[in-house]
Amino acid sequence: MDGQFDPTWHLARGALYGIGHSLGRQELTGRQGETTMVYVGRRRAQSREVIEVIAAGRRPDTLVIFHVMTLTDLYRHLVNEGA
Repeated sequence: MDGQFDPTWHLARGALYGIGHSLGRQELTGRQGETTMVYVGRRRAQSREVIEVIAAGRRPDTLVIFHVMTLTDLYRHLVNEGA
């Protein structure tokens, strides 16, 4: 990376933190053979911003993150529901 800021890596790192430290999660209907989940959590430990991350688990051992954004009203009910 040569010290350059990479927005893709920054976004992915925040999404993975949000998944790993989720405040709530819910399974969604996705493609057949995949487990699709929405997670709500903070982008990083010191952040007040809550994000929603939607990811599909594929076999073998593959996670496809296809949605990351600031929390919307659609998934706000998941906050504090526990993971």
